[in-house]
Amino acid sequence: LLELSTYLLVQDWRDSCGPDYMPILFFYAIDDRQSERQGYILDDISKRTNGSVIIFSFDLGYPDEPSLDLLKTRLNVTKAPTVILNSQKREGIVYDPELQKLMRSSLDPDKVA
Repeated sequence: LLELSTYLLVQDWRDSCGPDYMPILFFYAIDDRQSERQGYILDDISKRTNGSVIIFSFDLGYPDEPSLDLLKTRLNVTKAPTVILNSQKREGIVYDPELQKLMRSSLDPDKVA
């Protein structure tokens, strides 16, 4: 719940004040090799951007949080791993080059991802 609240604050900040921070939603499954690999890729990107990219990680199978279920339904997240960056959803592993492209298009809305 705290991570969801923080995501909403960061998103509101980004919408109001500009793209200083780039939130990325990451839905994973426990004991899933692809989810684990995606986590490492996202962690590497976060470290390279000195905190301007903020990763919000959610266990796709977590049963005890209705707000998470609402978010999954709203974003149509049904499998792991799934990455959502600036309303662009990618299922399966998203490697560094495609993530970089998505981030650039997020900073420049005229670019097509």
